[in-house]
Amino acid sequence: MSEVELLRREVIEDSTVSGLIGSRFYPGELATVGRPKYPCANFSFTGGVPDVDIRDIGMKTFKIWAWAKGNQGGYDKTREIFKAIRNVIDNKRFADTDCHVVFKMIGEPLDYYEAIDMVYSTVGVFRVRVIEI
Repeated sequence: MSEVELLRREVIEDSTVSGLIGSRFYPGELATVGRPKYPCANFSFTGGVPDVDIRDIGMKTFKIWAWAKGNQGGYDKTREIFKAIRNVIDNKRFADTDCHVVFKMIGEPLDYYEAIDMVYSTVGVFRVRVIEI
């Protein structure tokens, strides 16, 4: 199982997250999802480098966006979704037969408003350590 599949499984199996967004935790950019239903969240790996000292270990950068419409609570809802997802993954280690993954949040989440689509978002950046087995 890849780190993408592992992450998505862990997040959508959490009862708090699934109560907020169901299974609407999309891999990749939200623009690639045809007509996303809000509220939702998406995630994307944005780059990374291998660890030069230890074979089969790499560091990646990873972003999570939480999205909601204004009539769904706007920033209050996006922050609630983001916090629920962060509570599932931050400083946690997930393992499968193919890899171990550890997520660590960098800095604080930021809020954005997308005027064209009239949606609110909260985004945070994580550092991810992936250990291939």
